[in-house]
Amino acid sequence: MLRPAFTRLKLRDLYLVVLAFCAPTLAVADCELDHRTRAQPCRQTPIVLAQRPTRLQYLKQRKRVPRPVAAPLLNDSYLSVNAGFVGIFNRFSETLRYGMEYRWKPLTQYAIRPAAGVLSAENDASYVFLGLRRDFSLGEHWLLTGSFDAGYFEERDELNLGLELEFRSGLEVAYQFDNRYRIGVALYHLSNGGFGKRNPGTESVVLSLTAPIISH
Repeated sequence: MLRPAFTRLKLRDLYLVVLAFCAPTLAVADCELDHRTRAQPCRQTPIVLAQRPTRLQYLKQRKRVPRPVAAPLLNDSYLSVNAGFVGIFNRFSETLRYGMEYRWKPLTQYAIRPAAGVLSAENDASYVFLGLRRDFSLGEHWLLTGSFDAGYFEERDELNLGLELEFRSGLEVAYQFDNRYRIGVALYHLSNGGFGKRNPGTESVVLSLTAPIISH
């Protein structure tokens, strides 16, 4: 007597399992009375019972949120502090130098930045300058910055460049973080451009940290 009931129970459970996997949604009629036509249109509301995610949905769930792209050429001003060595390729003995410069936001359609700064060496030689900067994007975070400066150089016996008026040109490669801070390495050449009787010139290598001054 119990066997037919037991068989029906197993068949019913099997039917529910098959229904859950093969029919992931059911439609329930939700009827509302239309007072103008006295008709009662129905709309169907799907009820999700069970559904395995498709491969496309799985890939969408696993898709990583892209990191924000740094905008290296925004109209911000920058304050840079730097330190390095001067006299690395000539007869002058290498000496420690350190400095600071301010880079204004671009003022022309060519994104040229005015700059001003000062640097000093451990032998008390110093250089005060005005110049121009131009940033070139090398990718998502990398920048190449070209520079040209002119300024007053106060020489010392260990670092004599032949003239008080000195020109400086350089290239800097920098990595810019998402918060627009930069860390870079630059190579500079300093000389009087042939205006003095002597023009020995000198080179320096510099590590810099640059912080944005946000423009509003």
